[in-house]
Amino acid sequence: MKFIISPVLILSFLFLSIGCSRTGEEEVAGPVTQVSNPLKPISPDGDEDGDRIPNSKDENMFLADVVELDKKIAQSYSMVLDKPVSGSASFAIEHNVDHGDFDFNYGVGNHDFKVKSDRMISKVAKFTSVARGVLRTIDYEKISYPKAKKGRHLKGLREYLAAGYEYDIEGNDLKVSFSSTITLVPTDNFEEVKDVVLGIYYFNYDTGKDVKVATTKVERTFARDNKEKFTVTLENLPNRILLENYFKHGEFLSVKVEDFTIPSMKTTNSEFMKGVYAKTIPVGITTPLYNRVKYVSTSRHNNTIVKIIQAIFREDYKIENNVITQLGEFVNNTKGGETLGDLRGHDKTGKWYLLTNKTKYEVFNHEFKAGDRIIFNFAIDNTVATQVERTSSMIKPKVESGEFYEEFDLGEISKNSKLSLLISGVTLKREDLFKREIPSGGRFFSHRSGNNVYYKAYMCYFREQRRSGNFLVDPLKFDRNDKSENLEHILLVSQDQSFNFKEILEKAEGISHEWVQDTLVFKIHNSEKLFESLQIEPSSLRIRVASIDRPGYVGSKRTHGKGPYTDQRALQCREDIIWGNFPEHRPKHIDHKHEVTVDLIGHLDTFYN
Repeated sequence: MKFIISPVLILSFLFLSIGCSRTGEEEVAGPVTQVSNPLKPISPDGDEDGDRIPNSKDENMFLADVVELDKKIAQSYSMVLDKPVSGSASFAIEHNVDHGDFDFNYGVGNHDFKVKSDRMISKVAKFTSVARGVLRTIDYEKISYPKAKKGRHLKGLREYLAAGYEYDIEGNDLKVSFSSTITLVPTDNFEEVKDVVLGIYYFNYDTGKDVKVATTKVERTFARDNKEKFTVTLENLPNRILLENYFKHGEFLSVKVEDFTIPSMKTTNSEFMKGVYAKTIPVGITTPLYNRVKYVSTSRHNNTIVKIIQAIFREDYKIENNVITQLGEFVNNTKGGETLGDLRGHDKTGKWYLLTNKTKYEVFNHEFKAGDRIIFNFAIDNTVATQVERTSSMIKPKVESGEFYEEFDLGEISKNSKLSLLISGVTLKREDLFKREIPSGGRFFSHRSGNNVYYKAYMCYFREQRRSGNFLVDPLKFDRNDKSENLEHILLVSQDQSFNFKEILEKAEGISHEWVQDTLVFKIHNSEKLFESLQIEPSSLRIRVASIDRPGYVGSKRTHGKGPYTDQRALQCREDIIWGNFPEHRPKHIDHKHEVTVDLIGHLDTFYN
């Protein structure tokens, strides 16, 4: 057994701190026997952890034997919005991860207590000496889908907008379908469970709370160590699950096992757990290998953090100077650093963090009781460094440049930020000029032969252009070999400097981009390199959509002429002849304004620093 703080010393401290006290300055003569609530021996017929197993028959009387279900959800799922716009066809998102993809898994699922504890850790981990945090609301049983990768959700939003659907999060017209598996983890006490009840949730960003949208029962028997797969289909769900959670944040749903039947006990799990909850606290343990929840007794024989650790890990732990350095097979080996950025990329190092609800005393002196919460999290350095503090999204369909330009804020881009931007649906709005071709000709003296006078003919052709007051909208097609050529009218603006996207794609660093048909997927993954390569100071960035000026004219202009090849005057179509006979002034050269319309979709993640 490896530990520095002796349980005997801890108990001795507790006896001294709660076993005797004295008030005032009066001295008391004679011996005083202290009998302040001494610990009673543990009864062999009692039940320290509430699991209905007598202490004498319980292998670990301080650790409750409860049903453990291994819950996984399939990576692929679908969403169908029946009525995106009144009278329009349905819109479907098929979030598929093929068996041949590198990131394919047979089952996934982010445990709620791991996701939230990872974020809590990032708030304090920048202080390298800190290994503790305070828990607030936490759910030990809920699992959620991983966020969509590779900008998949942004591309889905692009398809939604390109199809002409309105962005309206109201309504309950969404249908979803997903698959899940449940495996009963083998134990000696539970051979099977039946009729699992699932609660389905999504996170409402308006209220900042999880909202239950459905309850479904899986009516089958789950035998131990036997994976059962089933599909869940739900209808009439809030549209915001697709339009807000998925499109903006890449999120889907979360699932929680809320109850099931335990045939061997002729009861439900919710009834069985009432006794466990009354005598234990949930302890979440998350490592790179597993996520588990243990229910540990908080009787007076087992209500300190050291005793709780011993109940779970027996002798396989180590504590130094009130800092947990080892639990089970994981030992602290973090690289450390001045900022969280120094930890980025280190995916083989980490350390233990202890999170509890707020305690009155220092955690090693605190006496835990029912209602308290604990999480032991061995957090990998890179995981700590890549937690998102805040997320913001920009959805600007059909942005118009107007006569000159329009700008839109992307937000503060710092060294702790990553930006994804989709530019698509570019169209040009131009005035449809009235055009016609006008021939104008005549003859001129060529020569005289005797009494005969000979003339030669010439012909000049003019193009007349006049304003019509009508406008056309043309989709802007990108050249296959140089798709950035037509991006000169979309600019990145910082303070008083601007750079069009053709320039940026050619010379900027810290970025990446790809073309998906006529959509540019642009990413800033290292803003420091971007600012340095463009020689600009770090600041908030804006996107400018500018109109295009193209040279032209209003009036009439000679296009070509023809006449006798022997006389070049016929080809010159001299101006004194042309304008003397043509009822218009010389053409007025003007710049034709082409107003630009574009779809802009942006997603900005800012990490803890």
